[in-house]
Formats: sequence, C-alpha cells, structure tokens
Amino acid sequence: MHLYVITLVAFTGLVHCWGGLSASSLDEYCFYSIYQSLSTLTWSGPHSQNAACNNTVQVSSIYTSVKLYCSDEELSAGLAKDQALPKSTRLSWSVMGYWGGILLTGILHRLWTLSRHVQGGSGRGDVERKREQQLPDKAGIRDRLSFYWKAYIAVPAALGSYHQRRLLGCSIPNRPEILVVVWFWIMCIILNFGFHDIFIPNVTMPTISRQAWKYVAQRTSMFAYACLPWVWLFAGRNNIFIWATGWSFSTFNVFHRHLSRLTAIFAFVHAISYTVLDTIYGPYYEEGLHVLWFKFGIIGATMMGLLCGLSIPYIRTKCYELFLVGHILFAVILLVALFQCVLLCSLPVYDFGRCETGLQDKTDILPFSELNITPTSGQWLPYGAVIGSCASYASYIATSASLPLGICKQLQQCWRGWENHPFTVGAYTAPNPTSPLTSSSNAQQGPHYMTGALNEKNPFTSTPTEVFTQGSQSSTTDPALGNLVFWIRPYNGWTKRLKDQCLRSSSSDDSAVNGYYQTSIPISLEGPYGHTLPLHHYGTVVMIVGGTGIATAVPYIHDHVSRLSKAGSRVSDDTKTQTSNLTLVWACRGHVFMQQLCGRELAGALEIEGFTGRFHCTKGCNSHCAADNKNGELRIERGRPNIENIIHGAATEAQIARHKMAVLTCGSPHMSDEEVDAVIWLGIDVTAFRDPYVFQNKDLDDTVGSSSGTWYAAISGGVHDVGPGVFLYRNQGSGYEDWEYLGKWWSEPVNSTCGNGDWAKAWGYNFEVGNVFSLDKEGYNVNGETFITLGVEGSYGPITESVTSMHGMLWASGNILKPDGGNVTFEPTMAGVLDWGISSYAAAGKVLPATSQASEKSGAPDRFISYVSLTGDVFGGVAGYPSEQQGWQNTLLLPRELHKQTISNVVDNDLASETGSWCVKDSENSCLKLETMGIKIARETYKAMTNKTSFTEPKRTFCEDGAVPFKQSPTTKFFVLNAQLSFPKSARDPGVQAGFKILSSELESTTIYYQFSNESIVIGRRRLRLFDINKNCNKSDDDDKQEERKKKDAYREHGRNRHNVKLAAEDESHIETLDLTIVVDNAVLEVYANSRFALSTWARTWYANSTEISFFHNGEGEVTFSDISVSDGLYDAYPDRAR
Repeated sequence: MHLYVITLVAFTGLVHCWGGLSASSLDEYCFYSIYQSLSTLTWSGPHSQNAACNNTVQVSSIYTSVKLYCSDEELSAGLAKDQALPKSTRLSWSVMGYWGGILLTGILHRLWTLSRHVQGGSGRGDVERKREQQLPDKAGIRDRLSFYWKAYIAVPAALGSYHQRRLLGCSIPNRPEILVVVWFWIMCIILNFGFHDIFIPNVTMPTISRQAWKYVAQRTSMFAYACLPWVWLFAGRNNIFIWATGWSFSTFNVFHRHLSRLTAIFAFVHAISYTVLDTIYGPYYEEGLHVLWFKFGIIGATMMGLLCGLSIPYIRTKCYELFLVGHILFAVILLVALFQCVLLCSLPVYDFGRCETGLQDKTDILPFSELNITPTSGQWLPYGAVIGSCASYASYIATSASLPLGICKQLQQCWRGWENHPFTVGAYTAPNPTSPLTSSSNAQQGPHYMTGALNEKNPFTSTPTEVFTQGSQSSTTDPALGNLVFWIRPYNGWTKRLKDQCLRSSSSDDSAVNGYYQTSIPISLEGPYGHTLPLHHYGTVVMIVGGTGIATAVPYIHDHVSRLSKAGSRVSDDTKTQTSNLTLVWACRGHVFMQQLCGRELAGALEIEGFTGRFHCTKGCNSHCAADNKNGELRIERGRPNIENIIHGAATEAQIARHKMAVLTCGSPHMSDEEVDAVIWLGIDVTAFRDPYVFQNKDLDDTVGSSSGTWYAAISGGVHDVGPGVFLYRNQGSGYEDWEYLGKWWSEPVNSTCGNGDWAKAWGYNFEVGNVFSLDKEGYNVNGETFITLGVEGSYGPITESVTSMHGMLWASGNILKPDGGNVTFEPTMAGVLDWGISSYAAAGKVLPATSQASEKSGAPDRFISYVSLTGDVFGGVAGYPSEQQGWQNTLLLPRELHKQTISNVVDNDLASETGSWCVKDSENSCLKLETMGIKIARETYKAMTNKTSFTEPKRTFCEDGAVPFKQSPTTKFFVLNAQLSFPKSARDPGVQAGFKILSSELESTTIYYQFSNESIVIGRRRLRLFDINKNCNKSDDDDKQEERKKKDAYREHGRNRHNVKLAAEDESHIETLDLTIVVDNAVLEVYANSRFALSTWARTWYANSTEISFFHNGEGEVTFSDISVSDGLYDAYPDRAR
C-alpha cells in the first residue's frame, strides 16, 4: 500500500504544477461570467425556484446582458461551450475509446489469423508435402515483420526474464501487455492533471491551488466511473473478449489489475481533493458528514482501499477464501455506494453505469470460477452451464505426489458447492470407446482413455483418441459410464483435505501397503472456457511440462495420434496433421506417476513414429526409474531438463527441415520463464552458424555424464552485438541423425582479447572453421587436454559483410566446466596463433591414428594433423594491393602435427608470468615449467624434404651491421633452411635484429629476422617470445649458496607468497635459443620456430637468379648462428608412381 500513498502524493503535487499552465480561450469567459452571476439570483415569476432556463425574466436578462457587454465572437464561443458536454465528461470517454480500440485490434488480428488458417486448411494440396516443408526458402516482408514482432515484442518479458516468476512480490507482464498498460497510465495522468481552465482573477475560486483541487476532484471522479465497466469486464474468467480476441485470461487479468489500481487512485485523489476543499477552503466537511451522499462517497473510497489491500499477492496466497469473500462483498458494497452517491447528489452518470450493467448481462460473468469440462454423449456442454453434482473418485498415490481424480457422470447430491477450484481435464474415458490403436500387441483389456481435443470449427465437439491402460485402474470407476480424469498435486487447502480424505477412506489394507488410496466425493462441474491451440499446423512441436502440467499436453498428444490415424483415410485436410516431430519433455518429482501414465495415457503415443518422450525425475529417482514400452525400457533421466538446449536442438532440426515450430509449456513459473528465454534466444541475429566439426572428448563425457566414446559436434558462429561463440551438440543413439543441443559452449565478447591481445590477436565478432581435439606430449589423445583451432573474423568499426584484416587463425586451450543448473562451457586458459600469416586461414584438421598406413610406416603415435590454407586474399591488410588479383591462388601449406609442448627450466620472471600463448604448469625449484601448443611439420613430410642435406654452413658469430652471403647458395627456389640463433642476455635491452636474407639477388631479396624490441619474427610483425632458460634449476646447492641467492633475488619474489623455494642465480640463466626452420616452395614461404610458432606468406620473386642466402645482423649486440643446413631441390612425392 505504501506504493499507492507515494503515487498519490506525487499526483497531488503534479496538479498544481500542471493545472496552472493550462488555459482556454478568453472569449468563453464573458458569457460564462454573466451567466454564472445572474443564474445564482432568485427571480420573480412562476418558475422562480430551480428554473434552469425556464424563467423568462432570467433568460431575457442573461441574453440582454451578454448582448450588451460581449462581442459577437465572445457570444458565439460562450454559447458553444455551454451547449457542449463538460470537458471532464468528454475526456473521460477516452477510456472507452482506448480499451475499445485495444479490443478491436485484438479481434481484427484474431479474424485475420483465422482467415489464414481457413485458407491454408481449405487447400487440397499434398498433406505430406506440407509436413515436409512449411517454410519458404526466402522469407517475405510479412514473415520478417512477424518474426521481429514475436522475437522482440510479443514473447519477451518486459523486465529481464521475469514473467511467470515474481520480482519483489510483483508479477511482470510481457512487453505488449506492459505497453498497453503504460500508455493507458500516461494517457490518464495527462488527461486528469492537465487541460484545466485555470485563470486569475476568478471570483468564485480566487486562488490557483483551489481551482486545481476543484477541477482535479471533478475530473478524477469521472475517470473512475469510466474505468469501472472495464474493471468488472476484465475480471471475468469467461468474458466474451477472451473468445473474441484469443487472448488468455492472464492478459485480461493484467488489464484488470492495473485498471483497478488506477480507479482506486482516482477515487483517493477525488476524496483527498474534496477533503482539502472542504477543510482548508471552506467549513463544509463536518456538514457533509450529515449528508447521505457524502457518507456513501466515503464508503466507496474505503471499499476501494480494502479491495486493493485484499489483492496483495501474499493475502491471495495465504488466505484465498478471505480474498474471495472480501472481493465479492466489498465489490457489491462499492457498487451500491457509488450509485447512491451519484443519485443522491443529482450528478449525471452519462450512461457509464448502464454500459457496465449491459456488459455484465452479455458476458455471463462468473469472475471467481474456472470451468472444468463435463462430457455428455460425446459432446461438450456449452460454457457457463452448471450441471449440478456428480459422483467422483479420488485416488492418492503416496510415492508420486499427485492425486488422480476420476469423475463419473452419475449425478448425486453436492454437499460443498460453495468451493470452486480450477483444474485441467487430463483424459476422458468414453462410454463406448473404439480405438485407432487396437492392433497394439501390448494393449490389455481395460478402460480406454480418450481426451477432449477440441475441434477447430466446433470448440465443444470432442475428437476421439484412445490410449490403453495396463489394468491398474481402480475398480470403483465404471468405464461403462465414462470418466473425466484430473491430475492434482496436493498443496494446502482443499487439495490437502482431499489427500487426507483419501488416506482416511482407504477401503483395504492392500491399498495402504501399495501406497494407493482412494475415496468418493460429490462435486459440481461448470462448462469449459478458452480455446485450443492449432498445434497440428506446425511441423515441429515441443511440449515442456512439469508435474501435473502433463494434463495440458496429453489432450494434444492424443489429438496428434488421432489425426495420424486418419492420414490414409478420405477425410478433409482439417482433420489431418502437419506435425511430423512431436517431443514431450516431462519433469516430475517422482517416477511412479510417470510410469503409470507411460503405461496408460501415453502408451499409444510412445509407439508411433515421430514422437519422442523425454522424462526427467527431479526427486526420489533411483537406478530403477524406468517405464516399459514395446521396445523394452524407457529411460527416465535424473535431474531437471535443460530446457534451453532442448528447444535450441529442436529449432535447429526444424530449421533444417523448413518446419514451423511451436513450443507449449505448463509448469512452474521458473520453467515457464526459462522456456520463454529459450524461445527468445531462437530469434537471435547470428553472425554465422557453420562449419560443424565432429569429435570425441573424455572431459566432456565426464562433465555432462555421457557414455565413453560419445560423439560431439561443434558449430562455429556468433551473435550480433554479443560476440563470437561455439555451439555444442551431442550425438544420441547409434546413428548420426539425432543430435541434442548442449548450449553455447564457448562465448566471448565482441572484439575482446586473451590477455592484452599481443599473443592471440582478438576474438573478433565471429568464429569459423572450429576444430576440437585433445592432445598430450606425443600428439592426439582422447584423454588429453582440450584444444581448439578456429578462424576469427573481426572489424574495428561496425560489423561488415566482408572480412577485414582484423582476422586470424588462432588456437586455444582450456577447461570444460558445468556450473550447477547451467550449460557446459569451455573457458580458455591460454590462446595463441596457429599461423601468423595475413593470408593464412581456414585450417582443417583430422585425427591420424597410429594404425594408419603412414603412421605404421613411420612409427608415429596417434596424431592430430592440421592443414592451413594460404589464400590469395590479404583482406585489406596491404595498402595498394590489387584486389582483382586476390582469391585465385590458394594453396595448402605443409601438414602440421599439433601436440602439447612443455618448456622446462624457465626463469620465474615477468616474461613468464604474463598472460599469453602459454600457461604455468608447474614450479621447478626457482624455475617454471610452461605448457603451450606445439606446431611441427608432419614427420613424414619433413623427412622427405630433408632426407638429403645439400650443404652446411659453419658456426658464425656477428656483432657488426651487414649481410654476409653463405659460402654456397641453393640452385633452386625449393629448399629447407635449418639454423639456430643464440643471443646473450644483454640482447633484451638493445634493438637486436638477426636472421637471414633469402631469395636474394642484386635487385631483390626477402629478409627474415628476429628482433627483441617487440619480440617479433619479421617478414611482417609476428610475435614469438624467447624465455630465459636456466638448466641448473633442478641442481641442489649447499645452504650458503642458496641463502646468498635468496638475498640477491628477494625483490623478484616480493608479494608472490612463496616460501622455502630454491632460487637460481641470475648469471646461470640465458635466453632461449631460436631454432628456425624456413621452407621455401617457389613463391610460398613458411617459417617455423621452436616447434611452437608458424608464419606463412607469399614471397614472389621476379628474377630467376634470386636464390642466394645471406646472414643478416643489424649490428646491435652479438648473435651466434649454428647448426646451419640447407636441403635444396624438390623431392619425389610419389616414388611408386609409374613413369
């Protein structure tokens, strides 16, 4: 209630600000001032008292004075204003216009939707073709508008993911509902507290504040009366507009609540305003307490306050009977008080009351009753028809937390007719059933269950659909009479009393032993309300229900079975179905209830093709949770279902099949909101959804509980304005056609980086060509650490259609996690570049087992081989490069073996602790052991290229600037150069540059060098870190030397929380040796360094004699070249081929 008080105070203050700003034409006040002054006098004649416009002397005097003192314009304006309706009355009709327009829009949309269904169902086209493809290959404008309306307006909640769930005790409408409500609030606030004719001087009310209080009091009373018909109309569960618009009762309930609150606020402002006028501006309040209409006004305002107070969710939940009785009683008192107040003070109602009464007469409102379905001779009774009382049998199963209620159609005395409880009919037993599934070999004799699936043309005609029982039905229900079946979960109140009555009324000891109890009770039924959903128009249907929410799904499942049974008959297309994939996801606290329904109501559906049942036991499920179908055991999984993944997986299959998809949910508020979130996710604007890669991974098996050797599929892509990602699927069954969506496995923000981005570029906005595999030190191992190679696309500005130079071929390694209640995720711990070349992209890899022909010959273990493509496109990375020549010279680079590489004896300093393409795996005394991904040329290829060494160069040390040619150079442009470069520790400070010039002649050359200033191998700028290595890390020292080193290196360990660690002396470490392998294949250049770096590019030469090689050094510091060898010329790749 404190919210109402705050709002009321704010509105009252708003009046004085807004009211003083409004004014109308001054021409109207000349006539008004004369009329108001003379009409208050007492005139002589036969009509001297209450003679409005009847006393000739009075009328003549008024018009004579107006003619004398007012101009023609003022006379015309005054007469027009006097003849028109009062402004407050005219403005209050806007309430009628607003809600009338809203309802008219809903009705027109309903008619348009029905016309589309009629047109679609009237065609005599191939029904099977409709089931195969429902969506056009290219969406039209109408389809796109419908998509955006549903994805961004119609379905989402207005605040986060809250819709069925409450936020701070308040229900949150969806976006269309809140738009309607908010606009109505804005309209009412503006019209109630604005457009008042306030002016100074005013003889009757000399101050602005007094005029504001007076006009607001009058205006709010008119708006309160204008809202009342809609308050009552929208309260009815069976109001005619539910049928006319197709909207749910919950939608109208939202309108009802906000209209009620606004009406109450108008009443409170009206009462406060008149209280202020009668106390501050005049001594009339005490006199008014003796007047009857004044008393009724106070009573009316009090009733509105009580109605609002009783509507608090806490009271409705804890004391529903109090809410129910109080709502009815206070509403009746409110109506009487309002009409008495209006009639006694002789105020006009302007037909609002008549309108309200008429609407109630037309809609047969029963505002506090939900209607249950009662069949008679296979037909549904018209809505609103109460048939009296009937015998019913309630059974309680102690282990299932549900209470089936069977209602026989034999009338008896009803003892507690004042109680009213809404339930959903789960199944209907026909008196003389005939089954479309009589050929079932597993069917046993017993009652046949049939739902009341409503026909589209006649919503009160049942469609017979039958499911077999396994003989567990109680003998107290008579199948010859027919039964309605309800599934009820006992809570507090009547359902708890019903459960207790079952426990007390058990007729046999066997039932108690078996945990099965039942009783007989008399009840009354009302007819149905609402409408069915045309689910048979959708190719893919997913039903997600919780507990007794299965009652919503079973009728549609039976209807689907019935329509399938008519697929081959000569009947109209209206009775057939376009649904080819129907999935039921049912989560329940106990497994006994699920087992019973799988053996009865769901038995027939489980035997048909195209139906998938997924059952989840959330509590009390053991290893024996299973129900039988014709194929043996039906698995019931433990835990809650992952609704988001299930919907995403079904949507993917529907998209491939070009199906329309429908999602039906009935469960807890959390389940419903989770389902809405998943459906909204399907409307995301993906940057890509491509390049599926199938793999196996033991960590994934353990994390998600899959059996060993399960296959997974990773799909690369991303979401606009969110970031790139990888979508994960799991294979189900023995084939490769059934895949379960496990969620968005890996996601990164747009253009974010790993660390500072120096070692792995940026993640961009889209992932491509993702490969997932597991590595150990030898190569591929399904039990090893998880690695991913992927292509990234990025843009420095808004996302563009074409790829920019901000792209790369990266790799990442990390952990596989699954938080409680969440999706399985991949979190990278290190990331690097698979190939630094601008044109290197689209790597594709495969597992090469040790049993392959190549591996057996070379003695290699299981390996993962990656092939990188060197494209002819520089993606805008080179200024002035001719774009018309790009994209036509692609080639595959050398096959590369990937493995997990360990770098030992790394000095523990800032170079090693930086976030980069490595991670710290272990500590070795004062040194570290790092891990990264190793990249090497495939051993068979490397052996073939270097099988014969053409020549070598002696060890050389340079400290001066210059290029020193090799003593011998290659004779071709196809060679492999191996060399090692050693640097002193001082090389980290100056700008040392050292490497080779290749493909050289007098007129051209290509330089490859490493420089420490930016840790780059330069053909362009490509990063490689050389660590400080100390091979003495594991050697033991005596205590004196160890203590001395501790003092010397204490500054390096400050703040790292390390104790009793052996520290290596600085003078024992050195910079890691740079081990280069340079492969030249005519114009293709590949550079490999230290088995963890690769750089590929084009190196096109113009002259035929450009084959020389030289040492390169810029003269900064000292560098030593050693182990230099060159293998020159092509090798025979196909030695066994006939020539």
